[in-house]
Amino acid sequence: MLHAISTTIAALLIQNKSDVDQQETCAYGIETALYTLLSSAFLLLVGYCFSALLQTVILIAIYYANQTVGGGYHANSHLSCLVSMLSGLLICLFLLSLHIPDNLFALSFLSFGYLLSNPLHLHPNKSHLQENAQQFIFHSRIISTASMLLLLALFQFRSELSSSVSLGLIVSSVSRYIGTKVN
Repeated sequence: MLHAISTTIAALLIQNKSDVDQQETCAYGIETALYTLLSSAFLLLVGYCFSALLQTVILIAIYYANQTVGGGYHANSHLSCLVSMLSGLLICLFLLSLHIPDNLFALSFLSFGYLLSNPLHLHPNKSHLQENAQQFIFHSRIISTASMLLLLALFQFRSELSSSVSLGLIVSSVSRYIGTKVN
């Protein structure tokens, strides 16, 4: 359904109707944007239903930032992607309800180390980005470091939100690890 909608929108936007490659590229970008918006809205709704909207925003922001520049697990379909993200979110929300920040803090250091030592995993479908690998690695390390600095600042002030940042780092490293084994 998203593909059909995206293809229709792309056809309306592209002036040169004979440039099929441009239409397909545009449709892919629109489909990705629509899927990201819809899945993010759904995840935020789940967070809201669990009275953890701010924590969900933090988890999604940390995860998306690390996943976007450094890669990780890449599902084969939008539905599989949504199921994996929803499963991860539900696990994180459960862990947040247990109030175990000290254990999460230690795990986040291990996760940070993993993200720094494995800054990039390109899915085979993204192999065309290999020529920009050094730039992605640099940005990935900046995002990981910024996430860790945010965690340290929040932990210093004893903020409950530090657990959300910790879990964001943890799920980012788990995704990156699984991506290297599966993709």
